[in-house]
Amino acid sequence: MVRLLVLFLFFQIITINSVCSQSIKKAYRHYDKNEFEKLEETLIKLDERSSENSGKYYLYSLLYLKNKEDREKLKIAYQNILNSQRNYLNQDVKDLEELSDLKITLKSIDSVKNIIDSLEYEFVKDKNSIEEYKSYIDYYINSKFKNDAVKRWHSLEYEIVSNQNSWEGYKIFMEEFPSSKYYHMAKELYEKLIFEEKTKNNSINSFEDFISKYPDTPYRDSIEFTLFKKYTVNNSVDGYLKFLYKFPQSEYSKLSINFLYHTSLKEFSAINEMTDNKNLLDSIAEISNIDKLSLIGVIEDSVTYFIDKNGNKILSNRSFEFENKYLCSFFKDDFFIVKGPDSNIIVNRNFSEIYRSNFSHVEDMGVGLLKVFSQDDFVVIHKSGKIILRGDYDDAFVVDNSYLLMEKDNYFTLFTVLGERIFDNVFTDVYKEGTFIIFERDIDSRIAIINTDKIKKLFLSSENPDFKYDDYEYIKGDFMILIEDDNESLVNKNLIEIISTGNNKIIESDYGWINSTEYGIKIITDLFPSDFSTYYESVINNSKYILTKRNGSWDIFFRDSLSFDLINLDSVSIISENVIWVRDKFNESLLFSNYSKMNLPNNYNLEILKSKFGYKTFIKIYEDDDSYIINEEGLKLPPSEYYYTVEKGNTISFISKKFNISQTDLLRLNNKKNKNLFIGERVKVRGYTPDIALSDSLFIIQYNGKKGVSNLMGEIILEPKYDGITNLDPNNLILIQGESFGNFCISESSVIEPIFLSIIKPFGKNQYLVENNEGKSLVKSNGDELISKFQSIDYLNDSLVILSREGVRTIYSLISQNSILEFDSFEIIDDSLGIILIKLEDEYGLFSTDKGFILNLAYDQITDIIDSDGNRLFKAIQIIPDAELLVNIIVNSDGKIILNQGIELGLLDRINCDIL
Repeated sequence: MVRLLVLFLFFQIITINSVCSQSIKKAYRHYDKNEFEKLEETLIKLDERSSENSGKYYLYSLLYLKNKEDREKLKIAYQNILNSQRNYLNQDVKDLEELSDLKITLKSIDSVKNIIDSLEYEFVKDKNSIEEYKSYIDYYINSKFKNDAVKRWHSLEYEIVSNQNSWEGYKIFMEEFPSSKYYHMAKELYEKLIFEEKTKNNSINSFEDFISKYPDTPYRDSIEFTLFKKYTVNNSVDGYLKFLYKFPQSEYSKLSINFLYHTSLKEFSAINEMTDNKNLLDSIAEISNIDKLSLIGVIEDSVTYFIDKNGNKILSNRSFEFENKYLCSFFKDDFFIVKGPDSNIIVNRNFSEIYRSNFSHVEDMGVGLLKVFSQDDFVVIHKSGKIILRGDYDDAFVVDNSYLLMEKDNYFTLFTVLGERIFDNVFTDVYKEGTFIIFERDIDSRIAIINTDKIKKLFLSSENPDFKYDDYEYIKGDFMILIEDDNESLVNKNLIEIISTGNNKIIESDYGWINSTEYGIKIITDLFPSDFSTYYESVINNSKYILTKRNGSWDIFFRDSLSFDLINLDSVSIISENVIWVRDKFNESLLFSNYSKMNLPNNYNLEILKSKFGYKTFIKIYEDDDSYIINEEGLKLPPSEYYYTVEKGNTISFISKKFNISQTDLLRLNNKKNKNLFIGERVKVRGYTPDIALSDSLFIIQYNGKKGVSNLMGEIILEPKYDGITNLDPNNLILIQGESFGNFCISESSVIEPIFLSIIKPFGKNQYLVENNEGKSLVKSNGDELISKFQSIDYLNDSLVILSREGVRTIYSLISQNSILEFDSFEIIDDSLGIILIKLEDEYGLFSTDKGFILNLAYDQITDIIDSDGNRLFKAIQIIPDAELLVNIIVNSDGKIILNQGIELGLLDRINCDIL
């Protein structure tokens, strides 16, 4: 039974296949004859038989293609051609032969498929929408138009993103279409827009945050350079160190190090800690060792080399010809100006080139900047070789070692030392007072007052200075009184207000500030509390006291005790640094800084005595018919007492008449019981209160129109016998008798009697230069003559002088009383070292009062040079024509030889210097 069923099914299948095959052929004939209705009927019958023949689907596809304008039919055609292609591979050999006979092959199927694909793609392109392209790509998987469809799709997507033009849109596009040809364009715009968005406030924080979050940004170099400029706006060491710390691998780290090197005054240690670039460190270390040295050039065998103050050879170069200035004096410039074949060249101390052009003049501005003048150009260049600014400028200046000020036509513009313009403003003048920088403009004659830190803050915030002040007053200690529309304010160096703007009159005091307002005086001090609402009527002070008046009463503040020791006084007055006059109700007194007090009588007068060169103040008090002097401690000084020395034949009656004093008073003054006198006895003839102070210990006394000197103990130092006495200097008094002059030496208590024609002048220690009709002489403080009758006497030291008589000059020893050297002329080179240049005929030499001859009288030229430490050295040239040689020598002030060389006579022009 089973066998029969299998046979039946087999024959059925054969029968069906045979029928299908005939139907396919029939359908194909209908297609060839364009009998599309019959074709469709035949194909439907095949469907009823569930035929999966590739030919059926192929012909279905052709049937629907006849309506190629109908996109829905076109889609059905494409589905059928796909089915045809899929089923073709499942046909048996006989079916494939029959299909081949009908020219239905994989190639023809592909051909139809491509036609449908092409027709559909035209519809897609005509629609030109993202959805169309996406659907097409999804459905027509193997289409030859797929790549073009993808491009067109991506183009539409990119067009939408471009219209939005946001970094978020470009970011999404890149994530969704990483292989798009627009990816790199989107990425570029994404990077640009996100950079602009995240850093639009232009702040340091925004740039730091951005580079931290997006380290691979293509703007990294730009951001690093921006941060470099922002960190270093005020050219501070900290700014360069901060940049190097944050960005050690930056391409600008070398530039930062170069600027740091000069800003830190060539302090290599700071750089050493901030980089591990060994080549750079070695290079800077090498030049740092020589940059700070004071050098002078020397020529030898046509090679120029440079030595330090000890004669050590530091640099050598045979490539350049150096100007004479490098060979004639020590210099500390860390660059040379040399002449090349076609231009001038600036080179540093390792002889690498900084700048080359036909410039005429170069100036070192400090902080590593040079200004270079040319006929048609002006350049500010850093010593690293970086050009900072160039153009039509007249001059340039460094402000506070922080900023660059450029001048053109008497107007000024402020830049950073990297050449970034600080403000939009142009100024008519810029100058500095302490830490304050003052900007002036001619629009309204107003000024702006800021400091370097404020400039930095304004620059970083893109703001300009506020021109609101009319004037200012700078106060030592870095304070500034600012004047705005007749109102005053007080600020410290950080521009913090100490006194707010108002109708103030602010005055500096050694204990703080006095602010005079319409309501009274305010005191700002840390010595004692003074409430902001407390107003004083008057304030006076000195180094010991501060006196304040409030509500009609005075209080006295003692500075040493930091307390108000006296309050509610009626009236006060400062007599001296240590003495105050006080009235309390009906009592008047003197108050002294040692807290002692002296009550004053009802009737009195005060006179202040203070000498020209003294520091102490004395107070002379007149009381009825009496007078006396007190010092600043309140102690009464004894009166000056004048004594007469009894001579042979003198009696009490004689002395009484001579000095116009009664015999009774005379006996009382001397405590004598009788009138007996003896020869040589000193009799007091009066007590005298001086009127004039000569020093802190001497007073002038007067008697019968003559003047003398007494001391604090009342002792007579000089008898009153001179027509006049006055101060010459702190240690000498001029004694005048008629038209002659003498001297009293206070420290030695020695007298030169007034017999000379002019005022006697001190000449060293305890020596005096005097003049009479016979010439000038030198005397001791007691008048003993040392040398006399010279046309001139010049001081060298206390034992050596230069004498001139009848055109002959000589150095003379006051100790040995011998002439040491005769010469024609001289010039004192250094008073402190006692060094003089001497000339005899055409030869020069140097003489030291301490060391003797430094250079003998043998040289044709001697030049004075000073090294960087202020040490004096001397360069001398001696010409030896017969040997055609030059002796070139450098010695220090002690006579130590630093350089001693013989060179060719032909090099004279190269080493010739301006002589002393």
